[in-house]
Amino acid sequence: KVAIWDNQQWIWVRDGMDQWDEGWKRWERRPEIIWNLPSSKVEASDIFCERCWNDWGRHIKPGSKYALSKACEELAVRVGVEFVHSNSGNPFYCRPCKECYNHG
Repeated sequence: KVAIWDNQQWIWVRDGMDQWDEGWKRWERRPEIIWNLPSSKVEASDIFCERCWNDWGRHIKPGSKYALSKACEELAVRVGVEFVHSNSGNPFYCRPCKECYNHG
């Protein structure tokens, strides 16, 4: 099961064909793999396993409190920045420099 950021919303997908229907609280079989749909703009950086979604993805996509631009998100992933729950308002921990930073 993976979380996919697609068209400014989170969708949950299982095996590429089953999508979680929040209204009915069940998995729905789709006629085509979700990222092959013409309306889909899914990139590799938009797909998160459940753990990565919980630890990172849900905090950094547009509309979230600590949203990052696409370029900033890619840089953060490349250098190993982690999201840490912090009371100081600086939730991004940079492993290479061992500092916490605010979003931006």
